[in-house]
Amino acid sequence: MSAPASISAAEYLEQVYEPDAEYVDGEVLERNWCEHDHARLQTLISRALGHFEDTHRLYVLVEQRVRVADTATRKRYRVPDVLVLGQPFRITPVLQDPPLAVIEVLSPEDRMSMMLTKVADYAQFGIQYIFVIDPAEHQVFLAEAGGLRPVADGSVRFATPAGEVAVDLNPLFASLHPQP
Repeated sequence: MSAPASISAAEYLEQVYEPDAEYVDGEVLERNWCEHDHARLQTLISRALGHFEDTHRLYVLVEQRVRVADTATRKRYRVPDVLVLGQPFRITPVLQDPPLAVIEVLSPEDRMSMMLTKVADYAQFGIQYIFVIDPAEHQVFLAEAGGLRPVADGSVRFATPAGEVAVDLNPLFASLHPQP
């Protein structure tokens, strides 16, 4: 569905977009359609993180709308590829509390400047752990003050009250193109 150039947040929230779109200060931003590597890696990451749900009291969601800013001058809704909530949490149609972690998987059409804007929105909203994954280059980046830092061991790693969560993405990268 093609979106109007400028709409209210209420109008955005009433619409269904395929794939789901983001909303930034009156503008609907279409997200890139998932291609194989993006979709598969998103699935593998959410599955791997799902193993920690019981032991670490986490809840993993894929492509859930998150209200990252709602002020008189800034209204922003983002749709992270994967997000991790710590329990307890409120179940709402659009998340209004910061998740513990978000993971964005780059698509070939994604521009780094747009991703950095999205990362800044997540950080301002109070999300502690923000990861950007590049499936084409098999790289993992962690958002820190001043930008993205490559994660040398290729893992998504973050602390929870129940202990550390660590998922090595190298085997997941290797399984993107299985041999028949």
